[in-house]
Amino acid sequence: MRGLLPLLMAAILLWPPLAPTADAPDRSPPVIQRDGKLELARFQRCQLDGRELQFLVYAWADAAKVGRARLVAESARAATAEISRLHAADSSGELECREIDAPVGDVDYEIEIEVSAGSVEVASVDVNERSAVVQTGYQARQRRAQGAGVEAAPGPCASTTMGRIFCAHAPDGVAVTTTMGEVVCARGQCVREASGRWNCSRASGGWAELTVTGPECEQGCYPPTQRQCRAA
Repeated sequence: MRGLLPLLMAAILLWPPLAPTADAPDRSPPVIQRDGKLELARFQRCQLDGRELQFLVYAWADAAKVGRARLVAESARAATAEISRLHAADSSGELECREIDAPVGDVDYEIEIEVSAGSVEVASVDVNERSAVVQTGYQARQRRAQGAGVEAAPGPCASTTMGRIFCAHAPDGVAVTTTMGEVVCARGQCVREASGRWNCSRASGGWAELTVTGPECEQGCYPPTQRQCRAA
């Protein structure tokens, strides 16, 4: 535990803001207000003593009781402490974290933070230990869509124009085909805009839909990538 204090002090300096890298967007965490809630979500890649882990950090609060600035500040502190605990709390090394647009493969941990007027609650899930058997209901959704005469929802695997099959690395993820015939993948459901651009949910198996104001996704939308796919 002697190394925990300097580790935390170093990590707190990193978020927010995070120093941009080649695969990191140069922006502050976007806060979305929806159904009376304030929400923010981001992917992070953190390294300590040569060990690298990827995280999905999702924070939310009651919009009537907590302001945007407090949500950002409290979730940053809570995420830093939880990432340090999950990484190696007894290390004396320096924790380095960067925001990334999308994970490589899938995240190692999901961290959920609830900020209320008087407390901050944190829960985390080890994605690697979660059961690989996921009841997505994909085939049932396909049958319902076909019966209704609409485009069926994307599934966990897709094929390129050359016939190569790729599947989402995340167990409840989705694979879709781009306008160039390439397969890209994401953690949750995806919706396609008229331009052909896909928007997908950060949440594992999360919902995504097109609205009159644009795409909306559970825990925020992000673009699918080829690095989240695996060859079938």
